This record gives sequence, C-alpha cells and structure tokens, in this order.
Amino acid sequence: MIDPDIDELSVWAVRYALGRMTYAPHNVAELIERRRDSIRPATLAVIVRDIDEAEARGGLGMAMDAEAWLRLRKMLTT
Repeated sequence: MIDPDIDELSVWAVRYALGRMTYAPHNVAELIERRRDSIRPATLAVIVRDIDEAEARGGLGMAMDAEAWLRLRKMLTT
C-alpha cells in the first residue's frame, strides 16, 4: 500500500543522503529498501535516476556508501 508520507519523504531523504559521509546513506538506502512497497513506482524511478546522476559525477560518497546506493539501485531495477 502506498504511503503518501513515505513516498514524498523518500526522494528528499535520498537527495540529502547522497554523497554524505555519515551513517545517513546506509540508513536511507535500507529504509527505501524496506519500504519500497509503500513508494510509488514513479518515485522509485526518480530515486534510481538520482543515484545514476550521483554516480556519473562521482558523488556516491565513500566506497561503503556507494555500495549501499548501488545495491539499492539494483534492487529497485530488478
């Protein structure tokens, strides 16, 4: 079931956490993964696009953060 609050906040959380070098990337990626059924497919597509754009400019953060984002992208696109 789509949760409008989670749906809207998910994009903002991803955009905030992308490139951060804190615990935020892992927490946000895990939250999106756990709650993906509460997020509209169009919103998930925006998240994937944001991850792709960050990757293209080298903005996924530290290696462990990049792994979390790439794992999330893979999960959302398969």
